Amino acid sequence: MHCPILHMTRVSDTVGKDNTRGGQMDKLMLRPAETAQAIGISRSKVYQLLANGRLPCVRIDGSVRVPVDQLRRWINRKTEAGAST
Repeated sequence: MHCPILHMTRVSDTVGKDNTRGGQMDKLMLRPAETAQAIGISRSKVYQLLANGRLPCVRIDGSVRVPVDQLRRWINRKTEAGAST
């Protein structure tokens, strides 16, 4: 799976919040299933985007994680691209 590091800008403060612990700790990275839930797409679509290198990710000992800050920037870029068309 190709995981490029992308430089992007901030979007939402809600992505990456760990509400299971009362919101006291912000997650730095999300699992693919958490990413899918956060942005409202299927888990299989997240894996497809990761495999194609279209969604930023980091590999840690075989586990794939999506950095929250980069996910926010990715969403922002997608939003800006949609607004300009």
